[in-house]
Amino acid sequence: GGVGKTTLVQELFNRKSSNYHRSCFLSDVRENAGKISLHSLQKKLLNSLTQLDEQIENVSEGIELLKTHLSSCQALVILDDVDNVNQLNALLRPIRSVLHPHSLILITSRDKDVLTRSRVEESSIYRLTGLNTHQSQELFCLHAFPQGHPLPGFEELVENDLKACDGLPLSL
Repeated sequence: GGVGKTTLVQELFNRKSSNYHRSCFLSDVRENAGKISLHSLQKKLLNSLTQLDEQIENVSEGIELLKTHLSSCQALVILDDVDNVNQLNALLRPIRSVLHPHSLILITSRDKDVLTRSRVEESSIYRLTGLNTHQSQELFCLHAFPQGHPLPGFEELVENDLKACDGLPLSL
């Protein structure tokens, strides 16, 4: 982690959600699926996209309710930090075939295999990379030095810090 996947999709959601009839941002699916259960996440998704407050007792029931109530809904859906296929089976599988064709579903994950095992097309997967050396130094110095560049005598220290951060904006 730390390359900025969540930050990027949160910004996209903030800018683009008004272009869709409905929108839902399910953050930190990995952690929340463990804390509150997958069918509770299905309920959040259903409620965000339909304003229905249906009781969902299990994942199978949630799948059926999502399929039924989201047919032709034009939506922006973000599933953030997905880490296993069961999460996508419960949240993505029921909606991807029934949502309006102009809908957009974005998924962030640290594990590309989770996406490919869930039949996400290879051409739809984008791998974010860290910042290059120049970008890293620019970001680091913007926060560390008032004038935006290393003070004399700090160049080596800055270079060592940049190497340790390996282009990850969160580390910088």
